[in-house]
Amino acid sequence: MKCRIFLFIVSAWLFLLPSAGFCSGQYVLTESELTTLETNLTQLKTNNDKLQEALTKSEKALTQAGRKSDELTNQISELRQTLSESQKQVAILQARLQTLDRQTQEAQSSLATAQSELESARASFETLEKEHARTEERLRTQKTAWEVIAGGLALVLLF
Repeated sequence: MKCRIFLFIVSAWLFLLPSAGFCSGQYVLTESELTTLETNLTQLKTNNDKLQEALTKSEKALTQAGRKSDELTNQISELRQTLSESQKQVAILQARLQTLDRQTQEAQSSLATAQSELESARASFETLEKEHARTEERLRTQKTAWEVIAGGLALVLLF
């Protein structure tokens, strides 16, 4: 790129200078023109050196940027792999969570059934206790009645 610019400038400069082909006579350079040309040539060489140096720096920077790009590409690849593994772990954990949720629901259902059966058993127990209490009361009443009858018969037999 720098060489092209240098060649363009030199070509343009040479084109603008009158040449021997355009004139029928011979062209003679004066001392001041020669000094100007030498100064211009020196300036062009300096500019060319600066451009070459800038090109070298740009190439180094481009090489470093390429290496950095490769490093970043590798990091991206590693991060994608890590993300993929994390997503797999998340899927496994979600499946496990669903299983645990289902088991929790089943346990809650079993607990509700057990509580319902316990309540039913308690109600049945209370009913049976009441029946037992009535039966005991009835038996006490019968016992008392038999005792009264037996006492009455004993008195009748004694007198």
